[in-house]
Amino acid sequence: MSVEILGGLARGFLVQVPKGDLIRPTSVLLKRRIFDSWQNLEGYIFIDLCAGSGAIGLEALSRGAQKTVFIEKEPSVLKILNNNISKFNERYGEHDFQVLKDDFKKWLPRFIDAYSSWNNSTQENTILFFDPPYEIKEFYDFFVKTVMQGTWFKGYVWIESDQKKGVALDFFEQFKEINIKNYEQGSRYICVFSF
Repeated sequence: MSVEILGGLARGFLVQVPKGDLIRPTSVLLKRRIFDSWQNLEGYIFIDLCAGSGAIGLEALSRGAQKTVFIEKEPSVLKILNNNISKFNERYGEHDFQVLKDDFKKWLPRFIDAYSSWNNSTQENTILFFDPPYEIKEFYDFFVKTVMQGTWFKGYVWIESDQKKGVALDFFEQFKEINIKNYEQGSRYICVFSF
């Protein structure tokens, strides 16, 4: 199975997706909705906390992201992710990216320390994309506690879930003052927050 990059430099590039249920790619229509609003990511650092095949992070690179960081802990998925990035760079030239074999829960506290030393402009042009396995609500709880209830982050947060299989949209009602927009496709959605 593969998914297609929808826009930018690598429009039409096919990203290979692991077989089975290890990952669940963002639907094409939902991806199109958010990237229709965020077409140009020049100057942004895009951090994909549960990267899977890398399809969303590669979409960000295709649309001009300054750098993309892919966090993935599953070895078999990581192999496919690295292969996708390698093919992407062969076809479109070298891009600034980092692939980390890590658990986002272990990585985030280390990131907080590094992030504090970044300049304000870089901090404000950072996007954290969080798309964990929908059914593991504790991941969402951890993310909210670590990122959204903290005072350290100044950029944008994109969170994907499913109202039927994951957390309902009202889970994020407490953050309505920083919610820019919700992008919905069926029961799936991506919420965008600005800090």
